[in-house]
Amino acid sequence: MNGKPLRFRWKDRFTSNGVSANEAGRIIIELQENDSGLVTPEQIVRHACHPENPLHRLFEWDDTKAAEQFRLEQARNILRSLVYDVEIIPGKVEEIRYTVNVMQNGQNGYASIETALANDDLSRQVIDEASRYVQIAIKRLSQYRQMAKIVGTLEKAINLLHENAEIV
Repeated sequence: MNGKPLRFRWKDRFTSNGVSANEAGRIIIELQENDSGLVTPEQIVRHACHPENPLHRLFEWDDTKAAEQFRLEQARNILRSLVYDVEIIPGKVEEIRYTVNVMQNGQNGYASIETALANDDLSRQVIDEASRYVQIAIKRLSQYRQMAKIVGTLEKAINLLHENAEIV
């Protein structure tokens, strides 16, 4: 990537509270330039604590609500971090995440990987999510010419992922 971004935008499903992505990007670039190219979450919070700062609206400043949101994020982290070991091939133990995030009956939640893979709809969600992760890797690696071979391999992996999903 060369030079400064032309235009910023928020990723899908980000709650911007009316804050322009370009304005947020400008502030973050400014913070980076004031600190030799690095910016930390702590700097952003410190900067955003002033009500007149545009980033202020991106944070929950009610400590009771913020504490509840933080505990929910900690619970999500527990569910994302719980793993177990399984012997997939004799003598080769792999670490597997116990739960995956899925939507069922209009409700977001976590199911064990076994439960998700035993259900056609949930299994499709797991495969689609894995495909999205690979596509993100492709997008990131595509920025570097020397990664072209890896990008091609990852694109083949996505095709295999979807082909094998149809077999299951």
